[in-house]
Amino acid sequence: RYSGLSGCPNAHRRFTHAKRQKMIQHLFTIIWNERRSNTWILLEYIVVFCVLWFCCDYTFIALRTYMREDGFDINHTYRIEMGIKPDCQSDDSTIKSQAYFYAQTLTERVKRYPGIEAISFAICAFPYFGCYSSGEAIINSDSSGADIPIYRIRAAQVSSGFSDVFRIKLREGSGFKPEEESTQPQIIITPFDHKGKRFGNFYESVDIDSIKTILTDQRRGQILAPPSGITERPIKEIGVWSPLSYVCIPLPREGYDLYWNQIAIRVAPEADHDFTERFIKEMRDQLNIGPYYLVSVKKKQKYRQENIDDLNY
Repeated sequence: RYSGLSGCPNAHRRFTHAKRQKMIQHLFTIIWNERRSNTWILLEYIVVFCVLWFCCDYTFIALRTYMREDGFDINHTYRIEMGIKPDCQSDDSTIKSQAYFYAQTLTERVKRYPGIEAISFAICAFPYFGCYSSGEAIINSDSSGADIPIYRIRAAQVSSGFSDVFRIKLREGSGFKPEEESTQPQIIITPFDHKGKRFGNFYESVDIDSIKTILTDQRRGQILAPPSGITERPIKEIGVWSPLSYVCIPLPREGYDLYWNQIAIRVAPEADHDFTERFIKEMRDQLNIGPYYLVSVKKKQKYRQENIDDLNY
């Protein structure tokens, strides 16, 4: 019955501890004898792992950067670009003295155009424009010192319609009032992190709710004031891996210049059909204001795509 199977009732005991140990030693001996070829296989695995890790990490970061909320809405927004007539470029003093008047004239005429919801002027503030101005801010102190941290920030000067054009939501305070309606300095700040809790940058930051006053210098002297508004989200910049908080102050009268300013408008969704062609055709003559003339009207989403293309290039 058990012919040729000696010890069959005890077959489960054939793989004893000693035999297992001997088999394991034999496997290690084979691996050691084949160590050269095994080393190359291991290196191949390491290279493949690193390449896959890089691809997955890059794809994840790119998708998260592309999909996350920007803190502003550029849908149905356009940039108006103005130029200076060649025969007026030498008369710089006259242009500067009348620059604010020209800006007000352009604002009134643009607002009368059907479908325009808001207009804004800015210096180094518009998203995806590729123009930024760095600055420094001191928190809860009226002077600098060795023991007082200085926070590197983005400095921006914007008109009262900035938050209306880009639909920037504030979790505290209110947007800018026109300069003639405000008696106190106005400062709007943004967090740099996506939780909306920290002000500053990755290297130096402070709890944004602890800020009582901000001391900043933005081209027209030092400004010391409490924040009049705090945004819900940071302003995202494509291709910038170390974001900074923004400190926005109202654009002063002497800061207006239709040639140098960034000018943006928001268009009602129902009017945003062939808007560029219609607006240029119907408003070219009306926006021939003093020494300035209309150069172009370009959708802000095109600037965003150009930023992405430049980053990928």
